[in-house]
Amino acid sequence: MKLIFMIGLLALSVRRGLCKSLVLVGGGLDEANGDVWNKVIELAGGVGVARFGVVCAASGDPPDSAAYYIDLLKQYGAASADWIQIDESRKENNEDPATIDLILSQTGFFFSGGDQARVITSFYHFPERIESSALAAIRQVYNAGGLIAGSSAGTACQSANVMINGGLSYEALRYGASSGGYNPNYPDDLSYDEFGGIGMVSGMVLDSHFSTRGREGRLIRLVADTMTGPLGTSLGVGVDEDTALVIYNVGETSQLGEVLGTDGVLFLDLSKSTVSTIGGEWAISNVKSSYLTEGDTYSFNGNKVIGEIFG
Repeated sequence: MKLIFMIGLLALSVRRGLCKSLVLVGGGLDEANGDVWNKVIELAGGVGVARFGVVCAASGDPPDSAAYYIDLLKQYGAASADWIQIDESRKENNEDPATIDLILSQTGFFFSGGDQARVITSFYHFPERIESSALAAIRQVYNAGGLIAGSSAGTACQSANVMINGGLSYEALRYGASSGGYNPNYPDDLSYDEFGGIGMVSGMVLDSHFSTRGREGRLIRLVADTMTGPLGTSLGVGVDEDTALVIYNVGETSQLGEVLGTDGVLFLDLSKSTVSTIGGEWAISNVKSSYLTEGDTYSFNGNKVIGEIFG
């Protein structure tokens, strides 16, 4: 396994100079969306080289989800794709030496959709919320230049900042955000994890299925309610279905986002916003919004649209 791991990292280092990349899909990724699938393969090393670990901890049916993504990744040219068997029913594997070796042999990872809270409970030890050896190994591959890709919940869980758990825009704007977790008595209320996601990117709150489910209100309210807190940030990013935000040079001053796919990505910059209550109702002004579509790019250094730079 160690030899395979070193070969994978060598391929990544020669091709990309060990720069980290993310492909964040808003859910509903069409099997025929070659722009996105080909980018996923490319950034993990390319056709015949890319080796994927498929993480289905968010899914309600991990084996079925794993089989689906393994087949698709191979169809698009992955050299291999393996199910990383860690989820709420297989938590013991997050410290299993064979599983760790399998993780270390990959050049990229694909996180499935489902419920992002399951990713947290599967890859951390509670009640202390200590990172598992498996997540540390995924992070090791990623920090060495490996790719992290995800769809739906697999996107929402990636940020180091507060992680949205659920809620609808009307309830969010009316009642605000709650860090208490999902409340079955109020299933439409906006809830979030104040301790964040798995931390593969920082400086943004991530949301998915964005335009289709009208999530603008809930993302604005979550960012506004939490941006002065320990894991708050002034930037919210909402990714539409069958669309990906590709982030290059993650963590560098040159960090850039490129939009690929059917619809778009909404960037909500609240750094100059003002919150007030008018007649007892919550209100916000000066929210800068930028909606980018296929081929558009965004600089995270200064939070500005820079147009198409990739040809």
